[in-house]
Amino acid sequence: MWWRKYKPAFFPGELFPFESLFLVPDKMDMMEVYQIMTSLVNLRPGILQKLLEVCTSVKVKRLLLYMAKKANHQWFTFIDLSTVNLGTGDRCIVKNGNYNSEFRITIPKELTTDSGLKSSIYVRVCLSSGLAGVKDLQ
Repeated sequence: MWWRKYKPAFFPGELFPFESLFLVPDKMDMMEVYQIMTSLVNLRPGILQKLLEVCTSVKVKRLLLYMAKKANHQWFTFIDLSTVNLGTGDRCIVKNGNYNSEFRITIPKELTTDSGLKSSIYVRVCLSSGLAGVKDLQ
């Protein structure tokens, strides 16, 4: 993979989104990756900028930028999108999803609505804690 030529000891946190989004949707669940990405508030924009510029996967770059913007990360405002090659054409990450015209990607419907995110988090919490019979979190 393209990032292996860089020494991960210097930026393991910044590599996580690239590595996990590369595996979406075949080997990793996109909602799970997004939930983890919402907690990545301390990433360094300078390193992310360099990684975005050398990344060869258009899918990874578009998903990372979409999720960072959706999560309202402060570091996203420091990324210079004019130097990041986002490719041409549309990318269909999942079938029957919602199209995002800004990043030209089709993503799961759950990722475009807040209610989908809440229910996804609720289901994961219930399943992981053994509360599968609980109907409502509130």
